[in-house]
Amino acid sequence: MRLDRLTTFLTGLKVSDVAATVALEHNFFIHRQQDGKDFLLVSPEPSAGLGAPVACATLSWGFKSDLFRGANGGFSMRVGPDSSLHPMILLLEQELSAPRCGAPLLLAGYVEVLLVHFLRNALQQGLAEFGLMAGLADPRLARTLVAMHGSPDKAWSAEDLAALAGMSRSGYMDRFQKVMGEGPMGYLRRWRLSRAREALEAGERVAVVARRFGYGSTDAFTRAFRRAEGQLPSDLRRARSSVSSTSSPTLESF
Repeated sequence: MRLDRLTTFLTGLKVSDVAATVALEHNFFIHRQQDGKDFLLVSPEPSAGLGAPVACATLSWGFKSDLFRGANGGFSMRVGPDSSLHPMILLLEQELSAPRCGAPLLLAGYVEVLLVHFLRNALQQGLAEFGLMAGLADPRLARTLVAMHGSPDKAWSAEDLAALAGMSRSGYMDRFQKVMGEGPMGYLRRWRLSRAREALEAGERVAVVARRFGYGSTDAFTRAFRRAEGQLPSDLRRARSSVSSTSSPTLESF
């Protein structure tokens, strides 16, 4: 079975607010900047800091993302005129400069494509010193992270994960703590509850969510969720379900 470190992890990704800033020619960079939210920026080469970006987008991960932790402020990837990704950036610029019907969906798709290539490059180059990207770049830890991401309902134990990594239990626990900054069971708990929150916000029933994310009972899930989030899962679901948005439609050009 092929190890896919990104697909399950990116399942909850939502791209929004794709906006143009200053359009420049050719030589682009993809860079991440943190200002309370996660952003993907397509920018010129930063000589004395980040250059004026061509475009930016807000990334909502569906969970509490610490993806860029341990990366010395962010990852960068050069996309020059000779890159296979350069036409995608030109398409992004073109759509931003003259949006037509379907533009939000199209722009989000362009950003998702660029993001996957961006993260592939970060993994291949080993750009993160610690944190999730460093864990996904570590062949042994990656096997266990992919397993946890893909099967959060399974009753994982530290012994199971160590065996999957091909390491002794103590060696695995030490390695995971050093690279990820927390133990594997703590990470698994955070992952489950973050994904559970996403499901509840989508209006799914509490009992269904509890089973999907590995809790033996609704009560056990409710206690764990309340400790982590400070509210009952039923309250979150009820609040999100009652939210309705209204807006006046605006026709875009063809």
